[in-house]
Amino acid sequence: MDCISPILDIATRLWDCTDKRAVYVRELPENLISLRNAMEKLQNVYEDVKDKVEREEKLQKKRTRVVDGWKHWRKVMKKSRGNVWEPVVPKTAVPATRLGRSPPVILRPSEKTVGLDLLLGEVWSFLQDDKVGSMGIYGMGGVGKTTLLKRINNEFLQTGYEVDVVIWVVVSQQGNVEKVQETILNKLEIAEYKWKDRSVHERAEEIISVLQTKKFVLLLDDIWKQLDLLEVGIPPLNDQNKSKVIFTTRFSTVCHDMGAKSIEVECLAWEEAFSLFRTKVGEDTLNSHPDIQKLAEIFVKECKGLPLALITVGRAMAEMKTPEEWEKKIQILKRYPSEFPGMGINAQRISVWNSGIEERMAPPPFPNLETLLSVGGLMKPFLSGFFRYMPVIRVLALVENYELTELPVEIGELVTLQYLNLSLTGIKELPMELKKLTKLSVYNSGATIGDCSALLQELESLEHLNEIFITLRSVTPVKKLLNSHSMKGWGFAAYNVVQSNMAKHQNFCYLRHVAICHCPKLLNLTWLIYATRLQFLNVSFCDSMEEVVEDKKNGVSEIQQELGLFSRLVSLHLSCLPNLRRIYRRPLQFPSLKEMTVKYCPNLGKLPFDSKAGISNSLQKIHGAQEWWDGLEWEDQTIMQNLTPYFVPIPVFAITIEV
Repeated sequence: MDCISPILDIATRLWDCTDKRAVYVRELPENLISLRNAMEKLQNVYEDVKDKVEREEKLQKKRTRVVDGWKHWRKVMKKSRGNVWEPVVPKTAVPATRLGRSPPVILRPSEKTVGLDLLLGEVWSFLQDDKVGSMGIYGMGGVGKTTLLKRINNEFLQTGYEVDVVIWVVVSQQGNVEKVQETILNKLEIAEYKWKDRSVHERAEEIISVLQTKKFVLLLDDIWKQLDLLEVGIPPLNDQNKSKVIFTTRFSTVCHDMGAKSIEVECLAWEEAFSLFRTKVGEDTLNSHPDIQKLAEIFVKECKGLPLALITVGRAMAEMKTPEEWEKKIQILKRYPSEFPGMGINAQRISVWNSGIEERMAPPPFPNLETLLSVGGLMKPFLSGFFRYMPVIRVLALVENYELTELPVEIGELVTLQYLNLSLTGIKELPMELKKLTKLSVYNSGATIGDCSALLQELESLEHLNEIFITLRSVTPVKKLLNSHSMKGWGFAAYNVVQSNMAKHQNFCYLRHVAICHCPKLLNLTWLIYATRLQFLNVSFCDSMEEVVEDKKNGVSEIQQELGLFSRLVSLHLSCLPNLRRIYRRPLQFPSLKEMTVKYCPNLGKLPFDSKAGISNSLQKIHGAQEWWDGLEWEDQTIMQNLTPYFVPIPVFAITIEV
């Protein structure tokens, strides 16, 4: 590279200038001006050479020893320059831009941090460890991950850590490879014609051709799922290039999936939380009334150590100087956090009891909401777009909302949902978008649906679904359910569709929840002998039922010991069965039974217990009317005496049952 000669010529003269003896001190002002001019020329030539070297290296050409020697010599000169130059030119953290090139690090303003110093030190130790290439910073939303990442970015401006470029990328939930690539390409100042309208693979080639020649630090903020760094164009991180990747995420699993060392940002301790809140409220407000100090402590507790919540609430309360104003805002924060100024983004759990949720909750963003519970309300159809603002929700329970008749198709956007309970609602049809809830593991539907074969087929495709309870009102879906090849842990409530003589089915053994209601011709549930994993059984309003399980020749008695009848049953609930005479003819052990409830079963005169079978250590309560309990027949008095401590009488109300 023939451009090296003029550089060496300028450098030699520059070195001579800086190495003169003290006798030339009297000419110091003139010499410093000359030095400044020479340094400007040298820097410009260096930038030109650097550009040319980068272009040649993209063509897979190697540096000459002269170039390597020049770069080493420049480092020496840069160090020497500091001793002479600093008295005249103020030291700046960010180098001035030359020939249009961006500085390697851009300052990112942020809130004053509290409680992050130790974590910053841990991250800085990681940067010094050549054996670790990537680190993930995880924690819940609002806990300070982005603030910490900004501090890390700004530290490069104040420390001696040598790096060619620091790249900052906000990924976010909708982030994709193309957007990440575009941010990196712009930071590296790669001409648009080289990557605009090109494929992901071609863009990656442009990025990797530049980054493999640099020592870089890539800062990725707000990652929601694993990001393929190689697909983006990030070269492998090793102890040779010493480059680093640091990212923030809400999920520790993302750190694991990306093979990164992880550290957690936790909520602030009490002292740190109150200190942060105090700075945002201000001393004038806190001292404006003796009661406000105690009320401030309540606010801090409600914020649960989240810095973002503390800052938001503190600023909102800064101008409120009467206890009445503080008390009013506390009630709003506790009951309806989404209505508190700026707090919709911080709520993690919202519970609404006996209230119309649509009146209280317009669709602001809820990026931290993990649980939404509505019980006994007058809920009507949701506002449009309501479910689009809950990116991390895991539990959704809409129970006893009889006026809720449908779910919006947007339910399919709750991709993080794991538990869904729609019991005792007016929903008659369920959207097929439920199939998108790939992480759903528990599904309880009180929906009054007809032929739900298509829905059952979609639910079968959810690999994480291990517990389902669904209401069935026609024979077709019952057959579909029983023929499902993936119904492990499933259960159902059947209305007038179950027969006594149901044939043995291979999938009965997977049933865990069974509720039978309003089947007036049903005589028994003997087919339950094959439900060996049954845990919860509820039978009601079956007017003709005389036995829960029938014991007949060549029937149950021959297979009972092998199958362990009701061996895993935890809860047994029998109600409004006017002709029920017994549960089972022979004594049962019920080794897992915790509670039994018997209501309005006037002819049930005997329970399947005896002193030989004993009483389960799990048993906690037997609920029933006192009159019924007093009229029971017992094999011996011992079992009665042993069971009596578990009996809990329940009030009896007048009820008429037509037989």
